[in-house]
Amino acid sequence: YPCTDRSTIKVRVVVHGQGLNTFWKKMLRVMTVAGQQMNVNFFVRMNNRESVADMIENVQDAVAEEADAIIVTLPSPLVSDAVKAAAQAVPLFSFNTGDQMAKSVGSIGHFGMNETGAGYGCGQPFQTKFSAAGLSFSVCLVVYTEMDNDAMTARMAGFEAACSERGATS
Repeated sequence: YPCTDRSTIKVRVVVHGQGLNTFWKKMLRVMTVAGQQMNVNFFVRMNNRESVADMIENVQDAVAEEADAIIVTLPSPLVSDAVKAAAQAVPLFSFNTGDQMAKSVGSIGHFGMNETGAGYGCGQPFQTKFSAAGLSFSVCLVVYTEMDNDAMTARMAGFEAACSERGATS
């Protein structure tokens, strides 16, 4: 059987992150290479600022461009109506953030982690590391870098819970 010609497949990726962010720059490179290796047209939309309104517009644009599939991040319920509408029109997958929203917005599959569990898993080793160094800690500093990202809030809640179990406040 001959391989399927995938050169006309259009996959649109819409993320909440900034194009200037180091993490998203790496993700863009990975998606570009994957698209080249699979001979699929990946187009990644990233903004110069984090904006739910811009993300919603980018999701709507991906549908209007008649993408064959859309891959999105789900940072907040504020994007759910646009993503649900897109999932009605185009096969839609989610990744990175939004594991708890994925099914409700129509994502066929989600590649990511349980956000609270991830934060908890990060917080657990603190006491062990500090104790091994002969130190103790009583305060965990939590820095929110993405204010509209509910997943970040869940991660920090998990981190705070792990620290709290070990006697620290946040």
